[in-house]
Amino acid sequence: MITNNMVYYISTNVVNNNINKYITEYDGISYCILNYDENMLCRDDVVNGIYRSIILSFPEKKLLAFAPIKTLSIDKFKEKNKKLTDIAIHEYIDGRLMQVFYDERILKWQIRSITNNNEIPSTDELLFIEATAGNINNPFDELAILEYFPKNYCYTFCLKTQYSLQSSMYLISIYEIIDNNIIKYIPQYEYEKWSSFSNLNGIICFPTNENIYESYGELNEDIQYNYNKKKLVLTNTETGYETTVSTNEYKLFKQSQTVDNLLIYKYLCLQRINKENDYVMKFSSMKNTFYLVKQLYDWLIRTVHCMYIDYFIEKKANYIPTKYKNDIQNIHNMYIYSLNKKEPMLITKHIIKEYYDKKDPYEIMNILNYYE
Repeated sequence: MITNNMVYYISTNVVNNNINKYITEYDGISYCILNYDENMLCRDDVVNGIYRSIILSFPEKKLLAFAPIKTLSIDKFKEKNKKLTDIAIHEYIDGRLMQVFYDERILKWQIRSITNNNEIPSTDELLFIEATAGNINNPFDELAILEYFPKNYCYTFCLKTQYSLQSSMYLISIYEIIDNNIIKYIPQYEYEKWSSFSNLNGIICFPTNENIYESYGELNEDIQYNYNKKKLVLTNTETGYETTVSTNEYKLFKQSQTVDNLLIYKYLCLQRINKENDYVMKFSSMKNTFYLVKQLYDWLIRTVHCMYIDYFIEKKANYIPTKYKNDIQNIHNMYIYSLNKKEPMLITKHIIKEYYDKKDPYEIMNILNYYE
């Protein structure tokens, strides 16, 4: 529970069916892991939501690490924060979350991925060392940058994988451990200015701060007419409560990652010759997968239609992503050509679908997978 601004009281003797409790051993040292059950927790459960990933010493049950609390729905966040006062907005970092903390029992730094089980992936240390330009032949505790980290704080990092570049390590949260059961939230605008991090520029990254919005309406408009792959985190800098908002392009990107490319291509080929239903009749195990791909394809059609309306008709958008540019211009040329006819063509979702139905399935698959 939150006792006052930025300070949390953590109950370490939890008896709750919604909270998982694991006793695990790492390098011969025992830890107790507390985390909520995602399948049981309500979206806006602020009581149990603090148990995203809490690490305790065992059997002492001393608090060692605390991860950012469960994000709220945008509606609940607005209910708690009527205005954007004291709200920081920064980019969302996609990647693997890792907790770094100091264990006084062994006088060493430890690292653990945020998962919903008691497994400690053996690759965590190596991934962290590589991303921070350390020596992979040395133990994690001997990583040079750890000398700059105050030991009475716990840290949450996100390893952002970049396929064409070296992976980057982002510091996304810091909490001060005040007592065995009390921690204090430290906002990003404060810790990114710490002198201890000034020597780590280029090694440790911070999420980029976004525009300052006057209202939720202004924020919503920017998200609605933004066709980049973008997701933002809104954080109350007094309490640490967070929510996220994302563009349709980001949602399309995440949806496309859930289905194998070969299955997407297979569906598009069958759909082009109107055989997708016949295929599902013979191979019923593909029904759910094909339904997901159909949703993905329909989402693409809706996105292109909205983009066309916003750019050419209502003039609300001033940018078209590269992967859509040629197609949208071709569709607009169809409209311009129709002006010479008695009944000009209206660019509807049906017209756009007909356009894409004629394209090579491989081209469509590349559109779904290409992001700037």
